[in-house]
Amino acid sequence: MDMTMNSEDAIARKETKETIEKPRSENAPAERWSEDFVRRGEFRLALWTGAFVLTAILGGFTFLYTELADLRIAMEQQHTGLRVEISGLRAEVIGLRAEVAGLHKRVVRIESSRAFDHLQ
Repeated sequence: MDMTMNSEDAIARKETKETIEKPRSENAPAERWSEDFVRRGEFRLALWTGAFVLTAILGGFTFLYTELADLRIAMEQQHTGLRVEISGLRAEVIGLRAEVAGLHKRVVRIESSRAFDHLQ
């Protein structure tokens, strides 16, 4: 790819300065005003501004996408951790149910023995 600039495409510094500083003629007809609505320097500025804005938007979307991907990974890790904790809690609940059932049996035995002692 040839990175040299053609001399026909180049704008001389003097020409650019004259184009920017030259006021639009008040005496020119309205048709002339519509032809000279946007000058070359203004058009180039608009192109560079557009390119900058497009680059900023694409950069922002790239940043947003990577942050969302990182967030998804973090949420998956937290979800896995919560599943492990929940399974541990389930095991503890099963153990507590067994202990409560054992206590229930003991209370029934104590109550039945008191009732039996009371009858005698």
